Amino acid sequence: MSPFRARDFVLSTDTVYCLVDDSRESSTAPIITALVSAIIEEAKTVSQHTTSGRLPTAMTLVLDEVANVSPLPQLPNLMSDGGGRGLHTWIFAQSMSQLVGKWGPEAATTIFESSAAKIICGGLADETFLEKISRLIGTHQVTQTSTSLQRNGAGRDTHSTSTSEREERRMKVEDIRKIPEGQALLLYREKEAIVQLTPWWKRPDADQLHQSQEWSLALEGITE
Repeated sequence: MSPFRARDFVLSTDTVYCLVDDSRESSTAPIITALVSAIIEEAKTVSQHTTSGRLPTAMTLVLDEVANVSPLPQLPNLMSDGGGRGLHTWIFAQSMSQLVGKWGPEAATTIFESSAAKIICGGLADETFLEKISRLIGTHQVTQTSTSLQRNGAGRDTHSTSTSEREERRMKVEDIRKIPEGQALLLYREKEAIVQLTPWWKRPDADQLHQSQEWSLALEGITE
């Protein structure tokens, strides 16, 4: 088997899968981080040798459990300028506090705010973060109607109706925290929406994904 060369990989259309056992994250994270860092640095070098400043073929990094598996030191910079180089990065984390604990408050904010699309699932307990998201979504005007009853001396009742407007959060903190399983809040640039998530086993290519999973597990000697 020929050795892995980061430059050859960057110039190819191949895919590299890095699979990590949950019980060994702490021992394998430095190895995975070193590998991904080498790929990123080579990708930056290649992009600097094109007239567009972008990779000849765009590359996507999908970093699941990024804080535990691949805590890249350069992640804040990668999130802010990687897209301009044709290097697109998807990260998945358990919470904002997890990013803060690994990269610090300022860098965690850079990572979050540099993401063009943000997907937030329910169940979060970080009130500070939930309040931030609620404020980002903004407010809208709500019309409130009230009716009062007045009795005059002649024994006749008089009804009066008044309306007033007030600002209200589009999504309150508890609304975000209670997003149902199978749905998520999508923030994309200036827009937001509740979207339906499709489990991988319900996708049209589910059989292909299952076969790929079996193949990768077999390489690790894991069988059903």
